[in-house]
Amino acid sequence: MNETLIAIVKEAGTIAKSYFFGEATVDTKAPYDLVTNADKIVEEFLMQKIAEISPEATIYGEESGYTHKKDKNHLFVIDPIDGTANFVFRVPYFAVSLAEIRNGEVVTAIVYNPISEDLFYADKESPALLNGFEIQVSPRSEVNDSLVIFGFSANSSYIARYQKEWPHVMDRAKKGMPLLSPSLNLCSIASGRVDGYIDFKCSFEGQVAGAFILQKAGGTVTNYLEDSYDFTKEGIVATNGTLKV
Repeated sequence: MNETLIAIVKEAGTIAKSYFFGEATVDTKAPYDLVTNADKIVEEFLMQKIAEISPEATIYGEESGYTHKKDKNHLFVIDPIDGTANFVFRVPYFAVSLAEIRNGEVVTAIVYNPISEDLFYADKESPALLNGFEIQVSPRSEVNDSLVIFGFSANSSYIARYQKEWPHVMDRAKKGMPLLSPSLNLCSIASGRVDGYIDFKCSFEGQVAGAFILQKAGGTVTNYLEDSYDFTKEGIVATNGTLKV
């Protein structure tokens, strides 16, 4: 395990938690796309710490884009508060997400919810872990026995698109719900809490760490309405590997 990165992510989570229970200023980047000063502060903290331990690496942050553009084959991807809408309304379902990528492959992934203190971790050598214990996906295979998450906000056009393209899931799943934190949604599948996740708008910084953790736990991931997975693309369909969606 990369204890140095884990410590950095936990410290970033402590900063995010202080703003969650304190006062965060909120702005709107685009319709249905919120940002807070906490997003920026946490991201700046992570970029600074990563630059100290890996000065040769390139860093990508959700709010800053590419910075420290050095070794293109060594990249860190940061989502400082994945689930900003939840964070703004004090719903304790958000995470600090960090992925380390070498030569185009994820080598370390960490997703940390500082409220529940759930820390999901995986690297190339380790299995998927939750607070140090190995996790696996659920065995559920039938939609009518499953819990499926859809990625949408209060946007009727998004909901209509899912209803059009996934009626067999939306109509038959035992439960379907929107949860606005891609990294935690993917880790929820990895830990067997959830069976599937469908999101045509999910950006790569929100999915790359969680997708790797899910794959290490036995799940499957593809880009939206595609047969393969490229973490640089937008959109994702993820399952426990047996769910028939």
